[in-house]
Amino acid sequence: MPFCSNCGIPVEATQKFCPSCGTKLGPVPTPPPQATQTNTSAASVPILTPVPQMPVAPVTVSSSLTERIVAVVPNLKKPKSFGRWDTYNLIVTERRCIFALLTSDMLNRAIKEANERGKSQGKGFMDRWGDQLQASMGYWKQYESIEPEKALRENKENFSVDLSAVKSAYVNRKEKGGQGRNAIKIHYWEVVIETRSDKLKYESDGDPSNAVARAFGGRT
Repeated sequence: MPFCSNCGIPVEATQKFCPSCGTKLGPVPTPPPQATQTNTSAASVPILTPVPQMPVAPVTVSSSLTERIVAVVPNLKKPKSFGRWDTYNLIVTERRCIFALLTSDMLNRAIKEANERGKSQGKGFMDRWGDQLQASMGYWKQYESIEPEKALRENKENFSVDLSAVKSAYVNRKEKGGQGRNAIKIHYWEVVIETRSDKLKYESDGDPSNAVARAFGGRT
């Protein structure tokens, strides 16, 4: 099943435009037969950048760090103009919230490393394809075990908010799409974090309620 390169939702191979964000869809690469995959070069393996989906299982974080991580709320989208957005992974520690920007360069690097690792392990094309999807959709997992300060300094666009400044955090289920009985409706979740001076709003393709509740405890 192909994915939209902009918003990451599944699309049909025959669709020319994404039904969610309207992005023009390019031709979908067809993987070669399994029998001929052992000699596939790295250049012939498509580099995909689908937007990761919210995990269903609870996040398990490390307790051995200098600054203890309470929870990671992955893949929060900050809408921009013309149907675009930035994606952040929210790392909540015992004293602050760190918003780590996820860039296409970071995703492509993780995907390439997954492909090379699979090749060194003798995996076939389809197995390496699955590893690449997992690397992109699960990029947020690395934030469970790295020092929060390192995550903050990973990108100049990253920023933090003291946990003491957060008044409340909650999740709203919403939908968007055209009007009419036959219009396509897209469901999503809005994450709102209210601080003393601001109200931060993000969107998620999956329900982040459990992760948000774990991250903010009594503030939800």
